Amino acid sequence: MLNASDLIIDAKFKAEAGTPIATTPLGEILLVVEVDRTAERERLNKEIAKVEEELRTVEEKLKNKSFVDRAPKQVIEQHRQRQKTFAEQLGKLKEAREKL
Repeated sequence: MLNASDLIIDAKFKAEAGTPIATTPLGEILLVVEVDRTAERERLNKEIAKVEEELRTVEEKLKNKSFVDRAPKQVIEQHRQRQKTFAEQLGKLKEAREKL
């Protein structure tokens, strides 16, 4: 059902950091996930480009004095929150890409 490739029973297996582990009365169960690093890097690059564009758009609006002067405070606050959210997402995505 999970499309698992192999089941390996090895009492001396050492898991890498970050490997999900479940402890049972009979021992530990580890889930080792193989990732296509090239495909994942491409996916992250696309996501980073998308978030950078969104961040750039929000920052341009907030730099526009006319927009800031005319827009209701609630709208300005929403844009500042979006700016913060996009900046946080961007940091996490870049960190994930570096960990590959």
